[in-house]
Amino acid sequence: MPQSARPAAAAASTLPLALAAGLAVVGVGLPGCEGSLDTGAGTGEVGAEAVEGFKVAEKIVGGRVETGYPAVGALLTADGGLCTGTVVAKRWVLTAAHCVEGGLGGAVFAFGNSVDAPTRVIDVNGGQAHPQYDPDRIVNDIALVRLASDAPVSPLPMATNLAGTEGANLTFVGFGVTSGRTDDSGTKRSVVIPLAELDAKTFMYTVRGRNTCSGDSGGPAFVDQNGVSVVAGVTSYGDASCRQYGVDTRVDVYRNWIDPIIGAGSPAPQPEPPGAADPCGGLTYLGACQGTVARWCENGQIRQNDCAGSQQTCGYVDDQIGYYCTASAPAPIQQEPPAAAPDGCGDVDYLGRCDGRVAQWCDGGRLVERNCASFGQRCGYVNQSVGYYCR
Repeated sequence: MPQSARPAAAAASTLPLALAAGLAVVGVGLPGCEGSLDTGAGTGEVGAEAVEGFKVAEKIVGGRVETGYPAVGALLTADGGLCTGTVVAKRWVLTAAHCVEGGLGGAVFAFGNSVDAPTRVIDVNGGQAHPQYDPDRIVNDIALVRLASDAPVSPLPMATNLAGTEGANLTFVGFGVTSGRTDDSGTKRSVVIPLAELDAKTFMYTVRGRNTCSGDSGGPAFVDQNGVSVVAGVTSYGDASCRQYGVDTRVDVYRNWIDPIIGAGSPAPQPEPPGAADPCGGLTYLGACQGTVARWCENGQIRQNDCAGSQQTCGYVDDQIGYYCTASAPAPIQQEPPAAAPDGCGDVDYLGRCDGRVAQWCDGGRLVERNCASFGQRCGYVNQSVGYYCR
């Protein structure tokens, strides 16, 4: 979602995930826009100083700082907006349509792991939102942005068919905020969330505490197919608090629109070479601690982070994150399941209920609630995954 967009959708509880001027911005589409967006930008590169003054506010929720995925960068617009995008051809970046709805004049694409310290910045000199993008219903929320010069990284392959991937783990990458209440965007982060529901043009993910948020708009969701990590989705929208669910635009169903635009620059997925079935030597995504260094396997590569640099230690966090930096002393994995926590939720389960215009649900034995009236919304049933929430 742009550092904004979780766009406000037809269902009022959803917001696009772009960041603009440090505020959550409602996505406004490009109705009837079928040609490229002529920005009048230059044709060269600009230095890191060009990103000064961009107002960035929003990150991945429940994830970790990411130092990989060099093809994933930050799309910065002249009005202070922040989105995420992925290089899919030497001069083409895949992002969300609501990220380009305000125009691309003066926009740049920043490479590296931090908006504050980019490794390279390239002018944007055009772009194209899907011609059937509808900002009111948030459908066909996908766009391509043209760079003024070749990207300094290898383009990433895109999925051709996501059928049958329900339940598969997806890796989301973005520069957005870490929660719906923070203003800490601008750092590349990633999080792993399973694909919950696959629809005709979108897919949903619904793990509470792990999500995309404002500023992640347009960013990629990667899925492993035959040993190759491919771009499966483009971050589009989710609930306003970034706590309940997120929705991505499927990439595979738009290949007939994408491929003719980017031409031969799109890389084809390469099969896994013989003998590479376990490139991490037994290390899994849950990882392990080596002293103060957290090590884990991600997309066939061993990644690590020295927790001592942040004055933390390496320890087991949970069964989603695994071993990573923690402020507390490392705790061994319990061989026996812990005793059940006291139930402070009464008869309310994880699907929740509505108490007037207040949504209530049980989270870890604790009753959590959200006053929908304060957002001009009502409480209602969303679906089997989300349960009762503001809408």
